[in-house]
Amino acid sequence: LPISLADYNKALLLDPDNVLTYYNRAYVSNKLGRTGQELADLKKTARLGHQGAKNVLKKKGQFP
Repeated sequence: LPISLADYNKALLLDPDNVLTYYNRAYVSNKLGRTGQELADLKKTARLGHQGAKNVLKKKGQFP
């Protein structure tokens, strides 16, 4: 998983508005116990319009 996280970081440098990359990095961050990064990525993804991210944030009590 740490290699996946590094790959997502590199991908976001190339395409900083890629919704699926943020969403996938949030998933990997969650599995690694990096909840701060997970929430930041989910919030960014939700702002970009990803409904799945909005649903996850609602379950976590982080989305209105």
